[in-house]
Amino acid sequence: MADTPRRANLSITTDFSKLNHDAVQASGVAGAAATDPTSPFAFLEKATKMITDRLAPASPLDKIEVLAPTTDAWGTTIRKEPFQDMDMLESGHAREYIAEESLSPTQSKSWTYSTVERTNKKQYKMFWNNDQFLLSAKQVAGTFYISQYEHFPDTESDEPSGHYCAVLRKISDNNFKLYNCGCEGCDMSFSTFTCSNIHENASAVVEGADRQLLADISHYTKAAGVIGSEMRCFSVTIPAVMEDRRSRVVWCPRMSRAVTPSGGTPRGTPQREMVTSPSPHNKRQHRFSFDIPTSDRIKIGSKLPVWCPEVNSLMLKFHGGRIREASAKNFMLMVEDEPVPATPKGESVNGDNGANRVLMQFGKFSKAKFALDFRYPLAPVQAFAIGLSSCAWNVKPATT
Repeated sequence: MADTPRRANLSITTDFSKLNHDAVQASGVAGAAATDPTSPFAFLEKATKMITDRLAPASPLDKIEVLAPTTDAWGTTIRKEPFQDMDMLESGHAREYIAEESLSPTQSKSWTYSTVERTNKKQYKMFWNNDQFLLSAKQVAGTFYISQYEHFPDTESDEPSGHYCAVLRKISDNNFKLYNCGCEGCDMSFSTFTCSNIHENASAVVEGADRQLLADISHYTKAAGVIGSEMRCFSVTIPAVMEDRRSRVVWCPRMSRAVTPSGGTPRGTPQREMVTSPSPHNKRQHRFSFDIPTSDRIKIGSKLPVWCPEVNSLMLKFHGGRIREASAKNFMLMVEDEPVPATPKGESVNGDNGANRVLMQFGKFSKAKFALDFRYPLAPVQAFAIGLSSCAWNVKPATT
């Protein structure tokens, strides 16, 4: 007896003994009904196609494209594939991966507005537009553990045991490195390869290990203005972003183990040449030289205040009136590599000449609350890390 459940006008017959008998007669009706998106035939056809495409082996044209750097550059350029995050979850590779909305560069050259709230002087939360939670962080000594959980950490212990997706690690008094706990190169594209900054043996990688390098942040002081005031300055290096505005050069320790086990940027290292590990797509080793400028990185530096004789003080014009209170933590960052046009006579030095080069501003909004505004090519996690590093400033002013 046929079991025929009825919901409104939808009738689904599960009597399989009649399927073969009615197949020929139903084929004509199904062909006509498939054109109707509301019919059950159209739904079943679409679902079958999705499952078939999902289970079918990828053709050579469907494989991930690994782009070679156009110049002698450090790292590997990886182009992400749709549904790759879901694939990582299914394969067991997801170790607290950063969500794409936090890891990918912001797509617009207009400003992205966010705020950072501090509690207990050691815990921080980042919000979109003041109310939508994005990232949190806990400071342990000079290291910040970054998580996608709003109530992080779960325990009161000093060092979190898990549930963090990135680490802003203090390397020295004036240098921090932002590490991803995953790797866009190894986990998203190479599948069978694993990297780690704390283990030479890939099988020994544990959850939370420092892996892909996302930013190198250095602090220093510099005299500014006619009075020579010591100003807090930043020197930040991030991986270059490709033309698709979604892919970046991957700074992976598996690629840079010949230079430094920490996978740090080549700037300042004694070696001037690096030999990469063979990749699964190219068994040859490549030698990259750091003696000439390369296009695999973006250098960002501080925008210094200028002396304003009208008020007899140093002034720095922040965007949008979002920085409301004076603080030593207030700063602006701009691209260093682009030339600055000369300022015509009669124009203010705080005009538009450098406005389009400013990428980020961070400053005090109110008590325990900071404005964090940034734009392309910075990613939210990179901007958050730069702001966090300013809260652990430990550079002593130069003495004469």
